[in-house]
Amino acid sequence: MKLKYLVPVVAIIIGILPAFVAAQNSVIKSVYTDLSKNCRTVEDGGLDFVKRCHGPAGYDLLAGLYDERFDVTVISPAKKKFEQGYSPSISQSSFSDPGGKAEWRVRQSGGKMVPFALIVRVMVQEDSAIPKETSYMAVSKITGRSVCVTDKIAPGPNQNERARAAADSSETKPCLAN
Repeated sequence: MKLKYLVPVVAIIIGILPAFVAAQNSVIKSVYTDLSKNCRTVEDGGLDFVKRCHGPAGYDLLAGLYDERFDVTVISPAKKKFEQGYSPSISQSSFSDPGGKAEWRVRQSGGKMVPFALIVRVMVQEDSAIPKETSYMAVSKITGRSVCVTDKIAPGPNQNERARAAADSSETKPCLAN
């Protein structure tokens, strides 16, 4: 009689186990790239400069100031470049500087780390007459075919958490206009 009940229980466990393992593999975490350390200068033209910084899973960033405006280009493992265009989408062409780090949102898939979003703090001087910077978070989605900005997170309570939530749901969002 007990064996009669044991077989369905074992069948249920075997049926649920792959879903449980898949859920464990899709745990989201953050990996950071310090934009001031461990980067190599690849262009230096006085006020304009570009640094190449390593990210996770074969991705790199080109972080640069161009005419005192900060921007990032994401380089995929296949060496394809995706310029993020922070000047129109985040800083509206105002002067800007990088925050200290880039935050990569990653999932484990098949034992590999797979980046699916990028969060970068952009410090914007909204009025050139006032030396005060406003901190925005630029959220970009990373797909097999593109990397583009999907969200501009304004300053305020829980800004980092709001940026992570936007990043975690960015795969289905449209790109912001550049």
